[in-house]
Amino acid sequence: MIFLYPWEDFEKDIICKNESFYIYGAGKIYEKIIHAVNKNVIAAIDEKCNEKETYYNIPVIAPKNIKKFSDKEKIIMLCCLYPDEYYYQRTVDIKNYLNCLNISENIYFYTLDYENIIKTGVIKWKNRKLLIDNLQYLINDVEISKHLENAYNCIDNFSAAYLKKLYEEPAYYMIQDNHIYFPDFNNGLIIHENGRKKTLRTKNDSEYSNTIWIFGDSRVSGMLIENCYTISSILQMKIDKGDLQYRVENCGIPGREIERMVLQIKETPVGKGDMVILATGFYEYDGDILKNVAAWNIFINEAYDFCKGIESSFLYVNLPTLLEMNDLTDEEIEILEIFNTTEFTEYSREKIDKCNEIISYFCLNHGIAYKNFADYFQVRKRYGTCFINLHHYGPNGNQLIADKIFEYITINLLLKSVDKDAVGEMVSARKKILEMKKKEMNNDEEINHFIEEIKKKIPWDINIGKTGCIVMNANPFTVGHEYLVKKSIQSVDHLIIMVVEEDVSYFSFKDRLNMVRANLKELKGVSVIPSGKFCISKSTFPEYFKKEEIQNKIIDSRGDLTIFSRKLAPMLNIKVRFVGEEPEDMITKQYNDQMKKILPSFGIEVIEIPRKEDNGVPISASKVRKYVNDNNWEGIKELVTEQTYKYLKNMINRW
Repeated sequence: MIFLYPWEDFEKDIICKNESFYIYGAGKIYEKIIHAVNKNVIAAIDEKCNEKETYYNIPVIAPKNIKKFSDKEKIIMLCCLYPDEYYYQRTVDIKNYLNCLNISENIYFYTLDYENIIKTGVIKWKNRKLLIDNLQYLINDVEISKHLENAYNCIDNFSAAYLKKLYEEPAYYMIQDNHIYFPDFNNGLIIHENGRKKTLRTKNDSEYSNTIWIFGDSRVSGMLIENCYTISSILQMKIDKGDLQYRVENCGIPGREIERMVLQIKETPVGKGDMVILATGFYEYDGDILKNVAAWNIFINEAYDFCKGIESSFLYVNLPTLLEMNDLTDEEIEILEIFNTTEFTEYSREKIDKCNEIISYFCLNHGIAYKNFADYFQVRKRYGTCFINLHHYGPNGNQLIADKIFEYITINLLLKSVDKDAVGEMVSARKKILEMKKKEMNNDEEINHFIEEIKKKIPWDINIGKTGCIVMNANPFTVGHEYLVKKSIQSVDHLIIMVVEEDVSYFSFKDRLNMVRANLKELKGVSVIPSGKFCISKSTFPEYFKKEEIQNKIIDSRGDLTIFSRKLAPMLNIKVRFVGEEPEDMITKQYNDQMKKILPSFGIEVIEIPRKEDNGVPISASKVRKYVNDNNWEGIKELVTEQTYKYLKNMINRW
């Protein structure tokens, strides 16, 4: 005998009392709820049981085998046919069919709350909602959840009617000659044209030089998203505002088949200089997960190789699910409880993270640009409610994604704009600095010996008073050098003059050193010493000795200045370095500018003193050298000190 009862009785007599029961039908309803209720299900009954494997360890049996399978006198059964307008009549037909099988046991046959499922997309099971129809749950006009209202908070006219209007969008695609496309559609909110969901832009196509093609699943195409709030449209608006020359195309199609996405990429007219973004996620957790993710990687590599072959860039993006999020809000916990109870139950945070890690390693090893947007979504609260269900995003989530893609694009453009030759020079300079550091560390003993010898020549206790320093070539010593020294000594107790020791100048090191000493011997608190090979030398600053040839080049004197700052200055207690202003020699000017940046970080003050002038023109040693060549002693006399003049006269006589 078979008795038919409504859902209300099933709730009261079976669910509330935690009774065990059978399910009739091993189709969609069964697959949706079995994960949540399997502890109470004895078996599933289905006429197609031979075609159905055991699901969640629940046996599936044919109706004729109920008697063999059951040892109970009373059989409780829930009709889990998928609800539609004929659900009740079909249930009555099944009742009559079971009667014809002459089953001796009493069967208490219950119907689902099918009217509520049709309206809301869920079954209420005690205090839980078991999700049956994802989209119906989102668009039902019985109840709009708070998290949905928050997810669409930028929509002024948001309502159940608005969501239903979005739901009108065709979710299927067409294939013809390997071309995959959307059918044309326009309902005022959503527009499909030219086979794609239209991307809104503010410029004419002729104003763009290249295209960003975004491929992916329904999150890229924009499920329940009007055109202006898709990832592509938001990104296009940011690009147009930033005046970049990229057109964005939305190539997203609902569905998670990566092989279909890769086919799309290959059949799309991607051009040289374009950018292809494949934005999706790995979802193949059934069966052998490792084989699935390995196959997934092969498809990513196919897309990358294709783009590389036509000289377009490629980026693979993992779009995250709510399961990948940390620090869930109460709203997000509610979404998970609904969407991860009956759908996607094979997912777990551990599985997702492991597979994403494998994909990231694969991309890294094959030179494929990869971004896991799960990292970016950890700060999603800045944007508001981002998810509308387990996978899909509302306008706020799409804004977050568009922002991060825009950041990626602008950084890549910046890197492309960097002059390669300049970068090469920077690399060479940095290598040179490294070599200098190595040499400096290897030569510590030599530097220490050099400084100890210098200390012996300084006639004061270096630990007392404020000591300054001037490093000069003095090629030869002019009234300009004298002016610099006398101005400098006014600011310190002691002044060390280091004369460049390299012997590659017009005047020999010996002559230059003698000239400086002859000119400054009467000045108190001044000591003249050789610079050695650790300050403006061929090894620390070789550019200094070929200044005339490289006036238009950028130089890097950090190695020289670092040795001075780390070694010479602290060991000689130098607190100030004086330099003459340099308006003409670009190499010396760069050296002075870098000195002003580097030395203060080591606690060394840099004071630049304006050059002494002759009739409004800075006095320079180069002019003196020219006069020497021209035998113009009247001109020389105007530019050098009396001591230098005498020295030069004697020296010329020696020649």
